[in-house]
Parts: sequence; structure tokens; C-alpha cells
Amino acid sequence: MNALPCRRQLHPAPPMAGGFTLVELLVALTVGIILLAAAIPSFSDNLLAVRLGNHTSALAGALQKARSEAIKRNTVIGVCASANGSDCAVTGGWEQGWIVLAGSTVLEYQQALPNGHRLGERDGTLRLNFQPTGVGVTPAQFTACRATPQSRLARTLSVSTTGLTTAISTTVDSCP
Repeated sequence: MNALPCRRQLHPAPPMAGGFTLVELLVALTVGIILLAAAIPSFSDNLLAVRLGNHTSALAGALQKARSEAIKRNTVIGVCASANGSDCAVTGGWEQGWIVLAGSTVLEYQQALPNGHRLGERDGTLRLNFQPTGVGVTPAQFTACRATPQSRLARTLSVSTTGLTTAISTTVDSCP
């Protein structure tokens, strides 16, 4: 019988290794970086919108507290811009902070907004007084925005003569 010689492989072929080639890895990283670069501005805008909403919500809360305290105490309660937390400001905007006052007693104090953020009243009003009936407050419209770095996003808080507050998201050409 003729036997075929046994062929033995001296170096067997290595098994197929799983994973990515360097080119595939670079393409995947490039796509990921492009997607991340597109998402960051959107995330920043959402974060700013939340912060502006927090500013107007804090002011709306102070206004509602002033209205309810005026009714409860049967006296005029004021809300005014305040830089020091004890006296009403005569200049500047509401971004310096505000206080709720019963006579000369401070009921609530809100600290200043972060640098670059603005909160101004359309007519420059720095004080709102709530009557014991809960109505008769001077109508006001506040706008919260970011001046530095400039953004078009804004939040508007409107106060009616009955003390009802309404907040909406909006845009502005420039933040005062």
C-alpha cells in the first residue's frame, strides 16, 4: 500500500481575531466627535433655559408670597430689588436680588443672580406693592436673560393687577 505522507503544518493559521482595525476605530471616533460637537450647543441652550426659568420662578414665588401675606396680615406688603437684603435699591435691576417687606421687616430675601444674567422690569419699576385685598398691584413685566455671553433665549414674567403671574419662554434681540 502506498501511504501518503502525513502533512503536518508547522505553523497553523492563527484564529480570526475579533475587534476593530485602526481605520474603523478612527472613523468611529470621528463620527462620535461630530455628533458630540452638534449636541453641546443644544445642551447649553437647554441648561440656560432651565436657569432662566429658575430665576423667574423664584421671583414669581416671592410675588405670590407677598400677595398672600398682604391678605393674611391685612397690610401692604412690598417686593423690591435689593442688593444688600435689607433695603430697597434705588438703581440697577432685579438681578441684584430682591426682598419681600412688611413695613421695615424683611420676610424673604433672594440673593443676586449669577454674573452675566439680567432680570429687568420693562418700565424700570424697582418695587411692587400688594394691597390687603390682594389686588391693585401695578402691572409689571419682567424679562430674564443672559447678557454675557450673549444669548437670545429669555423668559418673561408678567404680573397682572390682580397679582396673577404668567411666565413664558421667549427670545430677545439683546439682553439689557
